[in-house]
Amino acid sequence: MQSTKTTDDFIAAPPPQAPPTRRGANASIGLAELARLLGLPSAREFSDCTERFALTQFRPGEMLYRNGDRLRSLYAVCAGFFKTSVISGGAEQVLAFPMPGDVLGLDGLGEGLHVADTVALDACEVAIIPRANLERLVARSPALTGHLWKLAGREFARQAELITLLGTYGSEVRVAVFLLSLAERFAQRGYSPRWYQLRMTRADIARMLGLTHETVTRVLGRLAAAGWIRVDLKTVEIVDPAALRALAESADAGGQVLRGRRRSAPPTARRGARRAANQVASRASEFAHEEGLT
Repeated sequence: MQSTKTTDDFIAAPPPQAPPTRRGANASIGLAELARLLGLPSAREFSDCTERFALTQFRPGEMLYRNGDRLRSLYAVCAGFFKTSVISGGAEQVLAFPMPGDVLGLDGLGEGLHVADTVALDACEVAIIPRANLERLVARSPALTGHLWKLAGREFARQAELITLLGTYGSEVRVAVFLLSLAERFAQRGYSPRWYQLRMTRADIARMLGLTHETVTRVLGRLAAAGWIRVDLKTVEIVDPAALRALAESADAGGQVLRGRRRSAPPTARRGARRAANQVASRASEFAHEEGLT
């Protein structure tokens, strides 16, 4: 069946590898604008605040911070995609692909040390929120404190979802959930949920889902053969979101909804992936408990 792109699809779809707008060396962003970027419901509360945060750009492959680095700042993603990962059992486990509107560095709030590596996947721009500035703002604004807890809770929920995905479902369900989750995140930011660019490699997707690179490629091929998606290099079109959602919500732990044999990563790799995701989720849970959030 032929699908039709609408004008909105063309307008909303983010351009591939879109670099952030070039700014001067002293470029910065105000708190109200930053609150809108993060989707905080009370951005107007900060309209009178004069606090500003420096904007910094990163090239593809540049590290934002590494596992074990001391927490000095939080980072609000203004443009581009990052990858956060940890090494578990000698293998890389990808935890997330942060995009504009996400906050990086929350993993270091518990003990003051980052527990994951974060690297730019394309041309990126972040707003740097120094810890000292954050503590001063939190002391002045109880509303900001609540928003910060929501951001931490959002990250905790994503890690919990990843743990469930790795521990329960088969390869086809994992890939379907990943595609739909990415579509939802694009939609929340005003982009098309039907057309988007994959900024990460197939190997990175595999490292996140606890699968092999070959399995991810094969599952994408099956979904395309079924007419549910179209894939052109890094461009994904979700042709039949209802069918994809039905697959994602399937109670079949083996994920055998489509024809073909499934081969996921070996059990040791899956256990390592769950351990890695649990490590970060545990830190977030401890932090929430210490702050009286649970």
